[in-house]
Amino acid sequence: MQGFLARNLEKTTSKDKKKIGETIISWRAPETAPVERGITWQISAVIVAVLLILWGIWQKTVSFSILIFLISGIYFYYHREKPKIIRISLTTRGILVGNLFFPFADIAGFWIFYAPPEISTLNFAVKKGILREVSLQIADQNPDEIRGFLELHLPEFLERKEKISEKIIRIFKL
Repeated sequence: MQGFLARNLEKTTSKDKKKIGETIISWRAPETAPVERGITWQISAVIVAVLLILWGIWQKTVSFSILIFLISGIYFYYHREKPKIIRISLTTRGILVGNLFFPFADIAGFWIFYAPPEISTLNFAVKKGILREVSLQIADQNPDEIRGFLELHLPEFLERKEKISEKIIRIFKL
């Protein structure tokens, strides 16, 4: 996220921090939704990866097999730890996510998916940059309170639905 739209607050002065505004709502939440992947899930994932690698070798597409091996290794390496807990703050001038600040002027709008325990996220679209959509865990925060505050500053995209790719990731615990 750094460098595209958000400002790195670790390098800001106290004058710059005034530009962030007063914190109105703040909470701590994991970077991503915590997912319990039991031993059955892990064994199944290894079996699928091994079958894909063997299929690639049988089809004489060694590059495919190498790619599956690398993707599997990176996936398991990346997901071996629990998600970090970050502070999320809604301020009078924007949204602060950890050390990254998104001014309201750079946000096109927001939407909330709230159907606990499966999903409870605050999402917003940025107007420019590579990072086009940001999804934040709501945790135990009241979604109506978040919505009420953000509606004062941003349009709510009521027509937004959870993407099929996000549903697949959530259902298969990827």
